Amino acid sequence: MNDELVRKVGERGIDNLIAHIFPAPQAMPVIVTGEGTLERGTLLGTKDGEKYAIMKEEEGLKASCILCDDTPIPTEKQEDGVPAAAYINGTFNKDAVKVKDEYELTFDDLDRLRSLGIFLVPQRQ
Repeated sequence: MNDELVRKVGERGIDNLIAHIFPAPQAMPVIVTGEGTLERGTLLGTKDGEKYAIMKEEEGLKASCILCDDTPIPTEKQEDGVPAAAYINGTFNKDAVKVKDEYELTFDDLDRLRSLGIFLVPQRQ
C-alpha cells in the first residue's frame, strides 16, 4: 500500500500490453470482485455493468474491459469489490491479456470486445 502513495498515477514501466496507440486507450473506474491480486492486463467481464470479475466460465458474464493496474483484493472485500481502473477501448496484445487459467477466449468474447472498441491483436516481433 505504501508504494501506491509515492507512485505517480499511471506511472508504468515498459510492458507489452498496449499494442498500438491508435485508438488511444481510454480508462474508466470500475468495481472489481475476486480474490487475491488481479494483474494488469486481466480481462474483466460483467453481468450487470456494476461489478466486474476476471473472465471465466460463468453464465451471463460478458467480456467488457481490461484492468489497467495490479489490483489487490483483500479477503473482506471479495464480495463487495474494490475500486480500480480499466481500459474500455484501445488495441492490446492478445498474448498479454490474462483470463482465468482454465478459460479460453471465445469468438463471442472477441466480437463483443471489438464492438466496445477493444481490439486484441497478435504480438509483433
